[in-house]
Amino acid sequence: MFTRKKLILFAVVCALFAAGEFWVFSTIRSSYEKDSLAQLKTLAKAMTSAAPVQPEEMAAWPDRLSSQYAGSRFFLISGLPGEEGSELIGGDPELSRFWSDERNSALVAEAVDTASYLEFYVAKDPLLIGGTPYRVVVAPVPDEEESAARALLIIGANGAGYV
Repeated sequence: MFTRKKLILFAVVCALFAAGEFWVFSTIRSSYEKDSLAQLKTLAKAMTSAAPVQPEEMAAWPDRLSSQYAGSRFFLISGLPGEEGSELIGGDPELSRFWSDERNSALVAEAVDTASYLEFYVAKDPLLIGGTPYRVVVAPVPDEEESAARALLIIGANGAGYV
């Protein structure tokens, strides 16, 4: 027979179980997101460290990356935006449109500032392209001395697996 005391005890046990379940899920999710982000930064570092040197090869590089990394999008900018000689080189038109639309935003300013210190910038919010979320990473391509960024590689990593 169910009494008021048994129902209260049952509700408390259910609440404790739900809190434990939430804690386990959030811990696993947080760990997975950190690991995925670290892997994405490692991959971006490998890509940018193997960037071509010649301008003709740089122009074709985003398309080569797209064929090697199916599901991801790439766009390349020479130099640092806002500095003399910086220009859009090419790559994915959706990332180009995103960068152009956001060029005066705090996101782009922070990304360029971060890249000027040869650090990788990962946008907090995903970019939706055709209903698919993409994790936007701005990766600096270092010069030969690794003292400055000679280009920026904008990476749109398919974020469907991260969601």
